[in-house]
Amino acid sequence: MSVPRSNAENQPLLKAAIKGGLEKLGLLLIQESGSRRVHDLLNKIARAWIRGLPSFKARWMERSLRKHYARKQAIEWYGPRAPLWYDHRTDLHTWNTTRNSQWLERGVYAREVISSGCSVLDLCCADGFYPYHFFSLTAAHVDAVDFSGECIERARAVHASEVIDYHCMDIVESPFPKSSYDVVTWDASIQYFDENSIHTLCDKIALAIGEDGVLVGSAKIADHTSDLLGERHHFSSSGELRKLLEAHFPYVSILETVYPQRRNLYFRCAAKAERLGGFVR
Repeated sequence: MSVPRSNAENQPLLKAAIKGGLEKLGLLLIQESGSRRVHDLLNKIARAWIRGLPSFKARWMERSLRKHYARKQAIEWYGPRAPLWYDHRTDLHTWNTTRNSQWLERGVYAREVISSGCSVLDLCCADGFYPYHFFSLTAAHVDAVDFSGECIERARAVHASEVIDYHCMDIVESPFPKSSYDVVTWDASIQYFDENSIHTLCDKIALAIGEDGVLVGSAKIADHTSDLLGERHHFSSSGELRKLLEAHFPYVSILETVYPQRRNLYFRCAAKAERLGGFVR
């Protein structure tokens, strides 16, 4: 009875079969032409082709992932109903062609103020991409929250970590999982709350970070997609955002980045100026 071989076991056999086939072809050409150089040339071609198999496989996989996520994005985001969260693996696998780095900014800017061993509250975490990839290797603990049970289920499935606890909750009405945090992150979601809810959340965040913590986050300048995406507060300028935040935090800094299809406002808020780091505008 023959035992099926694994892919790893079959690879040497495949290489041998390919090389053997080319050698047979070379012998036939020698018989026809009488030239040994043809056989040597084919052997060189076979060896070069076999050496190139790993890189060919890697390029093929990269192209396949890029096409998959580009197609996935087109189906989900250009349909009649926008999904509950954006799958940032699309940015990861299409970055080579888009060259758009804005998806990295929120993770990097937040990570800059997360020191080893600190506690983090990530508001509106969606599928957990950012707390998993940017916070979990540094923070001692992360509470990641979202109102959508579907998002939390997805986060626990694809971005699970022993330092991250995912919570499904209404962050306006419900108390935060813990009473205090070193860092609170609130990225790309403040515009989905009305002004009263934003003020309520800022009061809760100010209490949670106390004198030594910091709030970091981002907002999108309103554009033609704002109504389609269900944004409730349309920010028109950094000045408007600053005025809203300064009603709750003594120190506020805002940095704007501009891309062809989007303008982002990154903010940091704290009770002490030094907690803003080098992010002072």
